[in-house]
Amino acid sequence: MMNLEDATIPTSLNDHSSTNHDSKVFALALVAVQIDGLALKRLSRTLRANIDVVRTAVRQNGHALAWAAPALRACPTTVAMAIQSQPFSYRSAAHTLQHNIDVVMRAVKTDGRVLEFIVPPLRYRRDVVEAAVSQNGMAIRFALDRGDDPTYHSPLDAALVEMAVRSNGYALASLPAQWRADRSTVLSAVHQAGQALEFAHPTLQADRDIAMTAVAQNGYALGWVGPSLQQSCRDIVYMAVKQTGSALWLAVDVWKSDMSIVTTALRQGKFPLQHVHSSIRNHPSVWAAWVRGTYFLTRDLDRVLECWQNNIGGINW
Repeated sequence: MMNLEDATIPTSLNDHSSTNHDSKVFALALVAVQIDGLALKRLSRTLRANIDVVRTAVRQNGHALAWAAPALRACPTTVAMAIQSQPFSYRSAAHTLQHNIDVVMRAVKTDGRVLEFIVPPLRYRRDVVEAAVSQNGMAIRFALDRGDDPTYHSPLDAALVEMAVRSNGYALASLPAQWRADRSTVLSAVHQAGQALEFAHPTLQADRDIAMTAVAQNGYALGWVGPSLQQSCRDIVYMAVKQTGSALWLAVDVWKSDMSIVTTALRQGKFPLQHVHSSIRNHPSVWAAWVRGTYFLTRDLDRVLECWQNNIGGINW
């Protein structure tokens, strides 16, 4: 029995001779593309026009479509197989199929990022964009690139924007300014990805509800909370360090001496004791929180005791 790992493509397969039609050569070609679809590029022109060989190749790796004969790159069934395996193989489909709405929809529903390569004006068609964004919210940025298309019309509306940021909050970064200043849009974005607060309009970075939602999802969003709000709203800082202890790095100095906030951060074991404000650093509650957090993180009691005895209160991670 043939060992598949040893089934390399012989040089004879590249020779344009009658041996290309032999059953043995055909069988070897099938084995080769079953193992690696991209092996299709090393086959003869005759074999790259064979529907069984090509379909076997694209099922294994859709990118093999690029080396199929033109007639098969124009075959809807073969292209559909390729896209199912590798959505970006859409780019290798025949020009006529790249303009086919069924092919386009299949590609963007499989991977929304393919929208970047969809030919205009289909790239901006509402249903195409919706299908892409529902699969990957970040795909919305490709619907905003008008390029040199004079017929471009933005497909954006409130429903599409909401779908994008609910899928991926960072899609907010790609949206026009009007949406980054829209409270509902920003709230949905930070609910999904707290650090998307970075891309919100400054007035919304100072919105208490939005800031609280952001830090509850990701404590590091504290770094994007409006300075005046962070200075005045203890609850936001507390929520941030409760979610992510090391977010205390991002707090304004006044909160680094707040006993409750500091001990909450230390209990997570990711905030070195030597960076706690000197006014409370030696307080028993602070040390207790640090010991608990450091042991929880390292599970190394000897290392914790060593730090305690040396009064260094920090671990080199």
